[in-house]
Amino acid sequence: AQQDAEEYLTKFLDTLLEEHKIINNSLITDTFYHETESICICNNNHSGISTKTFMNTLQVTPLDSENDLQTLVTMYATDEEELGEYTCDVCNAKGKATKKTSITKTPVCLIILLKRYNNFMQKTSYPINITKENLIVQTKSGENQYNLCATVNHGGGTGSGHYWAHVKDAKNDWYTYNDSSV
Repeated sequence: AQQDAEEYLTKFLDTLLEEHKIINNSLITDTFYHETESICICNNNHSGISTKTFMNTLQVTPLDSENDLQTLVTMYATDEEELGEYTCDVCNAKGKATKKTSITKTPVCLIILLKRYNNFMQKTSYPINITKENLIVQTKSGENQYNLCATVNHGGGTGSGHYWAHVKDAKNDWYTYNDSSV
């Protein structure tokens, strides 16, 4: 699928971290990486081992109906997934469990990837209402607010296409960058 811009950004930021042997509490991680925590809860309500992950893009998948960015981000921040066979780390009970994922730390600059292709590499055409101001991201310790400052757009299919960007300047004026035209 066409995610070249996101893949480039991820490789660039990861290379910076690797080259400078930086993991936590750096300008790069504080600016661009959010942290999620996943924990499995068994049918007896025991919490298993939590897993923390640092990521530089918050990847949201549009629903099969009307979407707005705030709803998609809220769903990501409070995700629950039913698991099949699971053995509890605490009580050793076997059965179904629930995996809960939450955002524990947000970055200064939040990068959101709208996943527009399904598992069959078909582009979804569901409209998304983009919140330009006051996007709220709920974390375990409170909430953070973001304002949209840029988008990177792709037109075309999975094998080819064209990118352009919309960017807001310091005066809140929006510009379209499309090859040599601004």
